[in-house]
Amino acid sequence: MEERNFNFCITEVYNLNNEFYYEARSLKYNNIKVLIFSFGEFLYGDCFNINGEIQIPSNAYQKYLLVQGVYGVFYYPEIKLLDLKKSNFFLEFVLFLKNNFRLHIRKTFDYPYSSFIEGLILGIRTEIPEDLMESFNKVGLTHILAISGYNISIIILFIFASFYFLSKGLRIFFSVIVIVFFVALIGFSASVVRAAIMGSISLLALFFGRNYIVFFSLLISVFLMTLFNPLSLIYDVAFHLSVLATLGIILFSDRLKTFFSFIPSKFMMRESLVMTLSAQILVLPYVIYRFSAFSVIAPLVNLFVLPFIPFLMFLSFFTVLFSYFSQFLSVFLSFFSFLIMKFIFSLVKFFSSFDFVYFQFDK
Repeated sequence: MEERNFNFCITEVYNLNNEFYYEARSLKYNNIKVLIFSFGEFLYGDCFNINGEIQIPSNAYQKYLLVQGVYGVFYYPEIKLLDLKKSNFFLEFVLFLKNNFRLHIRKTFDYPYSSFIEGLILGIRTEIPEDLMESFNKVGLTHILAISGYNISIIILFIFASFYFLSKGLRIFFSVIVIVFFVALIGFSASVVRAAIMGSISLLALFFGRNYIVFFSLLISVFLMTLFNPLSLIYDVAFHLSVLATLGIILFSDRLKTFFSFIPSKFMMRESLVMTLSAQILVLPYVIYRFSAFSVIAPLVNLFVLPFIPFLMFLSFFTVLFSYFSQFLSVFLSFFSFLIMKFIFSLVKFFSSFDFVYFQFDK
């Protein structure tokens, strides 16, 4: 611990169970970021002087923060607001949209369904009840609440299908714009940036008439992300899992499709199983090594749940979107979203209730 007196400006605002904490960047040293836990409520771009003790976390938490570029934590320091505001117009606009959309999610859906929608669309999992997250973890479904290449691919497919009447070049252009905005909206996490880079490369390959070599796009995304943040290659577990899952799908999905040809392709049943199993081939050894645990039931639960996720994503998105214009349409659509979520929650709770589905052991 060390006494510090620095000036910081808020770059990100977090809300964890109605308690606020902030990511802030030093005014003097632009490469230094900290987390600030405070009783006061501040806004993005607010600048202030901090007088308190900066604490350097240890072990795994320190490594996690280092990947985010955060070098210390202030717990409830003395804060004095400065007559200064430092913000980016685009990021400020995106943050406003994000917070406003979250507000409408909570108005449209009851808790905990609202928290699930926040995780599904925005990648925000802080409000999801701990017991529900534990159940999702036991059945191997937490990945649907972490924005990744799966979500990016769904968005690209939706844009291409919705704007079929436009030229290929315009559809690709709109897709890239939406991807950039989407990444800014949910935050620049490792898995999201990797998925965005891979999605953009695939679109560019399509535009120039080249064959999309997915392995090269993964290699390029890993190289660019490591160049941007070398620590992610060493400490970022989410980045490791994301890359391993993608590599597993690249290497094994075609072979598994042939092996599971007897499974019906309707409702994406075969696709869901193949994607899950091919990703797990490389992910499972790493998960066992890192967390000393794994889920036996994950392939089966994913087989039932994954086909509903694209429908739920867009149905809930438009449900919230319509809440800005028509309460009747919003309530009408929310009923169908609720039915899908009720089915998923019931399935997850049922399978997670069995002890044999989840193994934990000493390293």
